[in-house]
Amino acid sequence: MRALPLPAAIFDTKAPVWSDGLALSRLTRGSFSARVAARDSLWGQHATSNACLNEGLARSTLMIRIEVTLNADPTAISPVVEGIMEMARNMECAAGKEFEVETALREALANAIVHGCKNDPTKKVQCCVGCDDERGMLIIVRDPGVGFDPFAVPDPCNGENRYSNHGRGIYLINQLMDEVKFERNGTEIHMRKY
Repeated sequence: MRALPLPAAIFDTKAPVWSDGLALSRLTRGSFSARVAARDSLWGQHATSNACLNEGLARSTLMIRIEVTLNADPTAISPVVEGIMEMARNMECAAGKEFEVETALREALANAIVHGCKNDPTKKVQCCVGCDDERGMLIIVRDPGVGFDPFAVPDPCNGENRYSNHGRGIYLINQLMDEVKFERNGTEIHMRKY
């Protein structure tokens, strides 16, 4: 089993190891909680029904799986993104594409907090990250909002929209990631980088 390099400032490095070699870490600190797992064998038998990566990577060989729940507080974005990106770099997920992944992740989390949760810190945003050799890195961000129609969002490159001080997040995500799709009426974004 590959060692799981966890950033000590964010995630607990004393992870229990299950009998099948799955390392798991769970931490609740401040405005977010995280569950991190990594192993070199098949994932699946330990996937829970509420895990947001079940449909995306449940039956593949995962290098890393991260589930983070954070309060809808903009100050929670940077520590979560930095922790996820440090682990992704250590596990060589999306190697050479870290800038694109980090920017898209920041934008998706910001959109979930501002638009989905209306900046209400009592609401929660869920972020799941999975990485495998065959299908790259999958990031899912889910919020408890009412959703939206992504096709109704104005194009920030057209007309007066170019001068707006907002409205570029979805555009950037689409430009930076290889696949982007919205689920659950727009309350969940799936982003993939190969």
